[in-house]
Amino acid sequence: MFNVGDKVVHPMHGAGVIDSIVSERINGKTQEYYVFHMPVNGLVLKIPVCNSQLVGLRSVVDAAAADTVMLALPGLEIDITTNWNRRYRENLERLKSGDLYEVGRVIKCLTLRDVESAYTSGPYVLDVDAAPPEADAEPYEIVGIYGLTNPSAEPFTDSRDIYIPASAIPYSFTHAELEENITDRTKILVLPFPNNPTGSAIKKAQLQEWVDYANKVGAVIIYDAAYEAYISEEEVPHSIYECQGARACAIELHSFSKNAGFTGVRLGFTVIPKELKCGDVSLHSLWARRHGTKYNGAPYIVQRAGEAVYSPEGKAQLKQQVAYYMNNAKYILEGLKEAGYTVSGGVNAPYIWLKAPGGMTSWEFFDFLLEKANVVGTPGSGFGPSGETYFRLTAFGSYENTLEAVNRIKGL
Repeated sequence: MFNVGDKVVHPMHGAGVIDSIVSERINGKTQEYYVFHMPVNGLVLKIPVCNSQLVGLRSVVDAAAADTVMLALPGLEIDITTNWNRRYRENLERLKSGDLYEVGRVIKCLTLRDVESAYTSGPYVLDVDAAPPEADAEPYEIVGIYGLTNPSAEPFTDSRDIYIPASAIPYSFTHAELEENITDRTKILVLPFPNNPTGSAIKKAQLQEWVDYANKVGAVIIYDAAYEAYISEEEVPHSIYECQGARACAIELHSFSKNAGFTGVRLGFTVIPKELKCGDVSLHSLWARRHGTKYNGAPYIVQRAGEAVYSPEGKAQLKQQVAYYMNNAKYILEGLKEAGYTVSGGVNAPYIWLKAPGGMTSWEFFDFLLEKANVVGTPGSGFGPSGETYFRLTAFGSYENTLEAVNRIKGL
């Protein structure tokens, strides 16, 4: 039993102090409670004394005990399941146990996962089979095509990654390079344009080649058009459905986060044409059934906000907002070019992608900008191995701050 003033740790809330022990009568039964106060965020919990061991409440360990656990981490056995749902539940149970060695297993599991897989920001193709693989079949392949990172093969238990490094400036690729690096198991091609973090876009003629290829081999293109509103060049398509034959092979994703600032509100939509089929099966029908049985839709108030985006007033406001940010992007792009940086983006997307000068790594350039100019950006290595030595700047800020930041960089 803990006493008033004891420093304890709750497995789900962190460290705190037992402020008091109180008795309360609930449903005719008197029960004692620890009043648990966490000084970091001011949260106060009442924990039944009789259940404190069950919830994993424990005393704070000393430095020697913590060192013992840290030294034991390399030898702790873990089984990293490829099923994210199962892995989440297993790690949650370990955390709830309050056992430091179980917590250590969670740390080791998440660390290894962080090393083995990375965030996907570039185009890639996903090789899957329409039917379950035979026991001796070749593993599935996920092939990165000029992406900055390896796409995750986690949804497929029998899979392997084939990674193709990016040509970061200019960020581009050719259809011929696609055909050199795929197999007959390729069934899904994922294309995010305009692109984050590089700010690059794909021209209609290039996109038509992808559409023609997908139709030829029976693959599906998932086209992420989240930054469509920022396109300024006429030859850059706003939708993949501008390409002939796209309705038979492409799914298009849209988000309200980028054009209307819905980042915390969460609203978007998916376009699945009725012409898109696998054999005689309509993907539109499958999606509609899935959506109708597993999803209740966005909250009504959020839907009304989305509706306002397409009103005459909403369209005018969004056009003004996009123009504001793209004016920032233009100033950043031109200013960095004047300063001698190798730079791209900023024309069809609100991101500017630049090469770190003087052979600096992404994080060395981050430290350099922070120390010398008090300017912060995003290290390219955070997007994956091919982002190393590159750096991303964003136009999502005030014009005054943008001018000040660029002028400071130019003054270095």
